[in-house]
Amino acid sequence: MTDIADLTLDPNWDPGCPTCRDTISGISALAMLPEGRSWTLAPALAALRDEVNRRWPNRDRSYDGTIGDLAHQAQSKSEHNPDVKGVVRAIDITARGIDVDALLNAAIGDPRVHYVIYRGRICSRTYGWTWHRSSGHEHHVHISLRNHTSESAPWDVIDRAAEDTARWFKSKGEADMPLNQEDFNGIARTVDRNVLGASAGSYGSFFDMQRITADNVRKLVERTNPVRRGAPEGNVEIPQEIADSKTLGIQNKAKLAEVETKVDKLAAGVEALLKHAGVAAE
Repeated sequence: MTDIADLTLDPNWDPGCPTCRDTISGISALAMLPEGRSWTLAPALAALRDEVNRRWPNRDRSYDGTIGDLAHQAQSKSEHNPDVKGVVRAIDITARGIDVDALLNAAIGDPRVHYVIYRGRICSRTYGWTWHRSSGHEHHVHISLRNHTSESAPWDVIDRAAEDTARWFKSKGEADMPLNQEDFNGIARTVDRNVLGASAGSYGSFFDMQRITADNVRKLVERTNPVRRGAPEGNVEIPQEIADSKTLGIQNKAKLAEVETKVDKLAAGVEALLKHAGVAAE
């Protein structure tokens, strides 16, 4: 490849992009690839760029980029560098002239995407799609697909993400794509880290507090002796004794109410007899 446009597969490529900072460094980046080896932009990212161009045809492209320059080539972990399959799995899209929020909403959570960076913050599948502090990327949105560089996704997942050219920007009311097993695993890791791993003061983590509490309850149950009843029942476990006592209490309450009713009737009868006796004596 010698055509400058091939550096990003974009005929409107501008030498000011951060990944291919200038013509010389862009060509040098290609020269660093093994002899005879070519590269390609992941079809999914090419489809994303095409959608962005159709939505905002007059947008700025100054910070667009795909294949990395010499600075990126010197890094061991950058999806801007062609991987072992010769595929570039990252793209930079200039923020000026587009609806950045719309682009972020399209990329974040998409099953093809590993992470997104914009204005010093990163939103990653690894952290349950929550924003964390990062650096750089002030003038463009960086989007990396599933990969074997900054993560260790299975190659079938990586290849499927790269080849999937389904629409990125959903129309209003369109259903979100369902979560897959990788998404569920990421959510579980987030819960483990942010909930179960949260501090619980002197107990350590929240998980440690749960474990200690469960252990204490178990020891308490083990130390509780059965209740000894007379023959023929013998010993009875505490839970059964509590249940029986509650049942007996309910029964006794009903019988007491019945007795109170009978006492009231008896008192009324006695009062009537006394009145009758008083009248007769006069």
